[in-house]
Amino acid sequence: MKPSFTFRQWLILFTVQFATLL
Repeated sequence: MKPSFTFRQWLILFTVQFATLL
């Protein structure tokens, strides 16, 4: 499991959450 993949997945998840919040 690469840290880059985890970071990217977390970033996407955060963006989706933010978009949903708005």
